[in-house]
Amino acid sequence: MTQKLLPGKGTVKVGAHPFGVTIDPQGARAYMADVESNDVSVVDLAGEKLLGSVAVGKRPYAVALAKGRGFSTDQYGGTVSVFDLATLRPVKRIPVGDYPEGIETSADGNSVFVVNWFSNEVWAIDTETLVVTAKMPVGDGPRAFGTFLRETQ
Repeated sequence: MTQKLLPGKGTVKVGAHPFGVTIDPQGARAYMADVESNDVSVVDLAGEKLLGSVAVGKRPYAVALAKGRGFSTDQYGGTVSVFDLATLRPVKRIPVGDYPEGIETSADGNSVFVVNWFSNEVWAIDTETLVVTAKMPVGDGPRAFGTFLRETQ
C-alpha cells in the first residue's frame, strides 16, 4: 500500500492497512501500525522513504515511543510488542488485557499506558524494565487516548 504522508509531498509504500501513525518528537520519523501485515513501518519524513519495518504481534493498532523503544498495541494478540528504534529489532512482547488499542507515553517517558478495550482496563508498563506496574479498571469500552495534535516549531 502507498500512504500519502503530507499534502503536496511524495508517497511511501508501507505495510498493509496502515492505521495508527506516530511521529517522533523531532518530526523526523513516522511509525505506522500496519494492521493487516502485522508490522510497524518506519518512514523518514524528510527523505520520503521507508527506513524499514519491524514484525510485531497480531493486528497492531497504535504506537508509542519512549527511551529508544517503540511500543505497539497488538489487538488480537493481547500484547504490547516492544522494539528498538535504532535497529528496528523486536525486544519483547508483553501480555496485557483483552484487545489493547490505545497507547501513550507518560510526560516523563517512564511509563506507557495501554487501553484494553474488551477487558475495560488501563495498564501501565515501565519503559525501562518492561514490567507491568499497574492495572486500572475503567468504564465500559475504552479505546484510545493520547496527544493527538501538537504544535511544531
